[in-house]
Amino acid sequence: MRAWHVFAVFLLVGFLLYGNVLSYPFVHDDYIFIVGNAQIERWDNVSQVFLGKPSGTFIGQDNVNAYYRPLLDIFNRFLFLLFGGLPRGYHFVNVLCHVFNSVLAFLILRAMTLGPLTAFGCGLLFLVHPVQSEAVCAIADVSNLLSAFFCFLSFLSYLRYRSAVTVFSKNARLVTAGFFFLLALLCKESIVILPALIFLYALLFPSGQQGQKKWSRYFLPLGVYLLFLAGYFTLRRLAAVSMPAIFDHPEELGLRLLSIPQTLLMYVRVLILPADLHYYRSLDILHFSFLPIVVLLALSAGVIWLSRKLDPQARKVFYFGIGWFVIALAPIMNIVPLINEYALILTSEHFLYVPLFGFLLAILAAARWAYRILPAAKIQRIAIAFFVLAVFLLALIAKEQSRYWQGEIPLFQRTLRYQPQFGRVRILLARAYYFNGDYDLAIAEYQRALDIMAGYAQRSSGTKAQATYEELMFEIHFDLAHCYEALQDPLRALDEYRRALRFRPKDGRVYNNMGLNYFFIREFDKAAACFRRALKLDPRDIMALNNLAFYHIHNANYFRAEGILRRALKLDPLSGSLRQNLQEVLATKKEVFEREKKR
Repeated sequence: MRAWHVFAVFLLVGFLLYGNVLSYPFVHDDYIFIVGNAQIERWDNVSQVFLGKPSGTFIGQDNVNAYYRPLLDIFNRFLFLLFGGLPRGYHFVNVLCHVFNSVLAFLILRAMTLGPLTAFGCGLLFLVHPVQSEAVCAIADVSNLLSAFFCFLSFLSYLRYRSAVTVFSKNARLVTAGFFFLLALLCKESIVILPALIFLYALLFPSGQQGQKKWSRYFLPLGVYLLFLAGYFTLRRLAAVSMPAIFDHPEELGLRLLSIPQTLLMYVRVLILPADLHYYRSLDILHFSFLPIVVLLALSAGVIWLSRKLDPQARKVFYFGIGWFVIALAPIMNIVPLINEYALILTSEHFLYVPLFGFLLAILAAARWAYRILPAAKIQRIAIAFFVLAVFLLALIAKEQSRYWQGEIPLFQRTLRYQPQFGRVRILLARAYYFNGDYDLAIAEYQRALDIMAGYAQRSSGTKAQATYEELMFEIHFDLAHCYEALQDPLRALDEYRRALRFRPKDGRVYNNMGLNYFFIREFDKAAACFRRALKLDPRDIMALNNLAFYHIHNANYFRAEGILRRALKLDPLSGSLRQNLQEVLATKKEVFEREKKR
């Protein structure tokens, strides 16, 4: 079973599963990282990407981590160079990366001297498991695919280092393994756990090569990995990207730690029974219960009992699979705060992309137990039938799950089916309805979101979080006003703008929009008052100057309009619309002057 045979099979299966996503548009975070990324066309600041704040990162909100993923930034720029604004190409790359990662899973197991059928089965399950659909279907989640690609390459290089004969080939493969580890970190920081996996593998599977000192089996590879890890943190420090604030709020940290058993059991459940997969999966850390702790202890006891039923080699593989799963999950078990809103912590399914490999390895190793309790004559047929059925059912679920990524409306609708009190997702769904022209549906979702955010603001009164929810309430009222404008209901739009001003009384955009609505209902003096209020807040407000000039044009005061437009052009001399408006004012002035001259 050669690697290219496996690649051909996996490529066919991968595009049968996910070929439909090639026709899907950009959704949600794709607009941040691709469509709205102002730096994505630039190649003159590559050094700044590594040594300064990389573009496309979320920095400036207390509840969002500062990411340092410069290689991902470069990768996105390269894809933009190839595909521009066409999502088809980005989706194609995501599916292809997933296929490559599945082949690497196969190669890793072959390097671990597991049988070809076991390796093929693990790689195929990694490919078709529906929990992977989020990482594959979301263009922005290429960070998971790319970091996993280099992570798997690094681990495979380490395994080949162990089997190398000459000193030169050993050293070359070990350095290559460390270099791939660095590349993985530059795509996503959660791959920081790889040295721990290397050390665990060395403990469970000592190399025992002749002439090799015992300490070097464990600490030489670990030292190389730690050296590259130090290089990563040096780059991160030079880029002035701060570490996430883990210990700033001890009470909140305590709640997050107490939620780990519940989070871990949730991940195990969706891997075994992936029936409720959805975007923005979250967990409420205020709903604490001792039951998950009891269940986790019972599950751990079952794992220990099962391991004792396995033969020594299978037991090592089983323990390594469990260790890979738990260690790979550690960085995203909300020790680092990943908070969606209020008490909802992020437990996304794409977090499982790398951990799934260890989970599948443990499951396949545990299946060796069946060889000891079932008749030898039947075991092969039963195993094949069970495996084929599992692959078929998982593939069906993955295919169905990919359909929800055909647009933001089905994507967010599915999330709210399982998390109806998720305010941010209701805002996202409302905006999707708005851009789809479903204004009444958008208004209904905004109103539900407003009730949720008002509750959060009340419960967080007196804390920093209160300002966050009040800001979201401002955005909701602002967007509701746009909905009523689209329905040509300026009076209700004005009401929403007034409500928005309660949260942000010095926002010039609100006064500009209010002025336009007053114009619509022919209350021109109130409109002018709004434009002047916006200019009082910001004398350089181009929109307010343009709107005020339009007010004077309406009142046939062309001299005032001309003066305001010239003032605006000094602030923005490249504005074509301002220049066109000024030319029209000058032409009208000339016509008026000639008419009066004829009189």
